Amino acid sequence: MEKILASIQYFFVDLVTDLVRWPFWWYSKGLILVTGWIFHSISNYSRSLALWVWIKNIFVPMFGARDIQSRLISFFVRLVQIIARSFMLLIFSILMIIALAAYMIFPVFCVYGLINQLIL
Repeated sequence: MEKILASIQYFFVDLVTDLVRWPFWWYSKGLILVTGWIFHSISNYSRSLALWVWIKNIFVPMFGARDIQSRLISFFVRLVQIIARSFMLLIFSILMIIALAAYMIFPVFCVYGLINQLIL
C-alpha cells in the first residue's frame, strides 16, 4: 500500500512540476527549437528553389545558343523564373512567420479557453 501511495504522490508532484515548468520551457528552449526549425525550413526551401543558381546564370544563354535572340529569350525566361521563385520564397517565409506567431500565441489561447470553461 505504501508503494501505491508513493507512486500516486510522485505522479501528482511530477504533474504539478511539469505544469509549472511548461510555460517557461515553451517560451525559452521550445521557442529556440521552433525558431531554428523555421529558419532551417526556409533555408531548405530556398535551396530547393535554387534561386541563386538562376540569378548567377541570368546572362548565360540557354542550350549553348549564342545568337542575340537566344540570349534575349534566355534572359527573359530566367527573369520570370527568378521573379516567380522569389515570390514563392516570400510566401513560404510569411507562412513560416505566421506559424511562429501561432506557436507563441497558442498557450495564451489555451489558458483563455480553460479559464472561460471554468467560469461558465
